[in-house]
Amino acid sequence: MITLRAGLSRSQVDAAGRLHGRLVSWRLMDTALASLSASYPDFDPTSCLIKAAAINQFYGTNVYELPAVANHISTVMTSGQAEDLVEALATVSLQGKTTRYVSFASKFAHFFVDETQFPIVDSYARTRLLYHLSGVSLPDPPKYADYVAAHRALIDLAALGCSGRALDRYLWLSGLHDAWARGERRINVEVRTLLDGAAVDSDVLRELRALCESQDQ
Repeated sequence: MITLRAGLSRSQVDAAGRLHGRLVSWRLMDTALASLSASYPDFDPTSCLIKAAAINQFYGTNVYELPAVANHISTVMTSGQAEDLVEALATVSLQGKTTRYVSFASKFAHFFVDETQFPIVDSYARTRLLYHLSGVSLPDPPKYADYVAAHRALIDLAALGCSGRALDRYLWLSGLHDAWARGERRINVEVRTLLDGAAVDSDVLRELRALCESQDQ
């Protein structure tokens, strides 16, 4: 049974949203992906290749053989038979080797299928879910259905009343903040710049304090 290990408040989630709003590059990428989705609403191989290339470039998901992966995505999307869409998109067999691109597939489904139904899998977000919840098994990469169950459980157990996308942003930013606080510098450059400048920006510092508000139980 999934239970709450460390509390989380709506004010922390909201602080993450405000900090995310300061990330100009990420706002531009979100806008670009929304525009791309509107311009290429279908899932023919060409449209899938364009959309997959954008996700791979923006998020650095390290998907190789993009044309073959795009063909796979097109087949999955047009067959209408997948019970677990993200797992179906993620599981690609090429040259006798099967690879699961779970993070990439979750982002593709989030931006180009339904952002309310498909939360984004991210290594930092996964770590924060494990911090907040007990009774959860999320290997790397996790089974997508298990990740979604944990994601929704945190919203419910903490009574957040927020969207899945808002929680995505909290999990990602708080995970990056934890890594930064441990001295890790190989994190997203724009986020690192924001965190490094907090000492001289009182507004950012205030938001970071709200983000890190202790709710441990």
